[in-house]
Formats: sequence, C-alpha cells, structure tokens
Amino acid sequence: MGVMDFIRLLRPQQWYKNLLIALPLVFAAKLFDADAVLLTLIGFVCLCLASSASYILNDIKDAKADKLHPEKKQRPIAAGKVSVPVGAVGAVVCLSLALVIAYVLNTSFMFLGAVAALFVISQLYSLWLKQEAIADILVIATNFVVRASSGAFLINVEISPWLIV
Repeated sequence: MGVMDFIRLLRPQQWYKNLLIALPLVFAAKLFDADAVLLTLIGFVCLCLASSASYILNDIKDAKADKLHPEKKQRPIAAGKVSVPVGAVGAVVCLSLALVIAYVLNTSFMFLGAVAALFVISQLYSLWLKQEAIADILVIATNFVVRASSGAFLINVEISPWLIV
C-alpha cells in the first residue's frame, strides 16, 4: 500500500461539497472576520474527515460489487491496494478526529451534532437509502443543508432561510 493509495481512499476530489460550510460567512458578512474564517477552515477539515470516513466504509461495504464495475474497480480497496483492515482503521481515525475537533471547536455542541449527523445520514444512504428513489434525492439534499448549517453553528450566527434555499 502506498501513501497515494490511502489518500485516494479518502476521496479528496469529493471534499468540495464541504465548502458549503463557508456560506454563513457570506450571509453573515463575516468574510473578513479572521476568527470566523479560521473556525470555518477548521470546520471544513472536520467535515472532510467525517466524509472520508463515510467514503471508506462505503468502499469496504461495496468492494465486491466495485471490483466488477468498470470505473469503481480502480478504487483502492476494490483494487486490493488498501486492505480492508487498514481502511477500517483509517475510517475510525478520520471519524474520531472529526468528532474530537468538532467537540473542541463548538461549546454549544450544535457543530458536533452536525458533523455526527452528516456521518450518520451518509451511512444510512450507503447502507439503504440510495436504493430508494425519493429518499436518495432527499438524503443528498439534506446533507447539503447540514453542511451549510454546520458553518452557521460553528460561527454562532442565525441560520438564514436563504442559506437553506
């Protein structure tokens, strides 16, 4: 296993979705508030860690099917470049770091709740809801709202209805 294989397992190309955490900076006019920007950057890292934990667990669960898929067979676990035990440890470490950082960042625990919700909803999606047509769309939309709301929780601003829309 190479370092690049493990990094690919984390799916950094998917992390752009977590940039929604920065929307409250815009809506609350805090783009030039250094503390709010720093909190948001650290929060972005938390969301990326939680997302990566979900991606790894999804890859472990789907490894057998992914081996038969023309594109997904290149994923590190399906391709045998990262073992299932190493992937499982990586997922636990990513999720643990995300939750510890979220706990330390936000005394109201709303951000911690958002990080945990993102992970739980992603797992429900991976295990079951992606097979359900309407639930599939609703879960994806909900995860985007959770990401955006997490930024408001983190910098302690009211969630604007425009943020949700």
